[in-house]
Amino acid sequence: MEKQDHFGYCERFIQKTITTNMNKKIVKVGNIQCGADQLFVISGPCVIEDESIMMKTAEKLKEVSERLRIPIIYKSSFQKDNRSSAKYYDGPGLEKGVKMLAKVKEQFGFPLLTDIHYPDQAAAAGQVVDVLQIPAYLCMQTTLVVAAARTGRVVNIKHGQFLAPDNMKHPVKKVEEAGNNQIILTERGFTFGYNDLVVDPRSFYHLNNIGYPVVFDITHSIRKYGIPSADSKGGAREFLPVLSRAGVASGVDGVFIETHPEPALLPLDPKNRARVRALAQSIACEIHPVNNLRVLKYLVRALKVEEEAKNAWYVHWCREGLEAFERQLMQHPASAFCHGDTPTLADCCLVPQIFNAQRFKVNFDGLP
Repeated sequence: MEKQDHFGYCERFIQKTITTNMNKKIVKVGNIQCGADQLFVISGPCVIEDESIMMKTAEKLKEVSERLRIPIIYKSSFQKDNRSSAKYYDGPGLEKGVKMLAKVKEQFGFPLLTDIHYPDQAAAAGQVVDVLQIPAYLCMQTTLVVAAARTGRVVNIKHGQFLAPDNMKHPVKKVEEAGNNQIILTERGFTFGYNDLVVDPRSFYHLNNIGYPVVFDITHSIRKYGIPSADSKGGAREFLPVLSRAGVASGVDGVFIETHPEPALLPLDPKNRARVRALAQSIACEIHPVNNLRVLKYLVRALKVEEEAKNAWYVHWCREGLEAFERQLMQHPASAFCHGDTPTLADCCLVPQIFNAQRFKVNFDGLP
């Protein structure tokens, strides 16, 4: 009798799951049927950078899409207006940004997604992109949500970190009342204590019950608030695999994964970018040229300098250059790398010179 009740419950559960999926609206983005049986991906650089980065990312995503046979919506922001500092790079702006996104669509055929922060951005962005995204912080802003809805474009509303998931029916209702039922809902985690986020799988259930396709933003769910995203400590990347599997197993229709073709060797903000370039040029222009193997060979072959004198010459100039470089580093707080907690162009230039210095037995005293 207990087994029969158990199987009866399982049957009812499976039937409810099937019915729920059948009642969910399918939203078309380009040729992608969001909410159908096939998982889709939203991916691209967080913020629009230079054209080469945008195209390189699109090229790689195109290859991934074709190899894995998974549809991709290309995402990048022309403005990030919620940076923790006004000094951080926030994008190229609306006009330049949408032009670059249009090139991506023209060359690679991706449908496009970008977010808007102000109502007056909706119409211009909507002329180019397929999906207008409402940032999580702004999901309850009526004027913004309605402006996006009135473009007729698909509206992706990100779930606010402060909002119970079933309350997302309220911004959804605003879009519907504006005459638009092309909606996607995206989960990106809940505020938990100070500067941390958690993902509650029950949210996927509640969002699914609203009746529109649900996306899991894996990238932002691991963010550590108060730490810049460029900092390696700004996100707990080790949780990405387990969270992504949990989201898909919980029945999401798509996953949101921001990506970049390579580590950023130059900071985005102009001030820190200039500092890294200055450090790199100090090595490339001051230390490297006089210690180049071609120069050392010329000393021996053309000028007939003895091997011991050549080595002493190398040690002298290498030590001088490293001391000058150390003085540059000391102008800023100590960090794991030349600038901050991730490698930059300066580190790429420094490492070979350190190797050569060790080979020629340069004294490193006073050069931490």
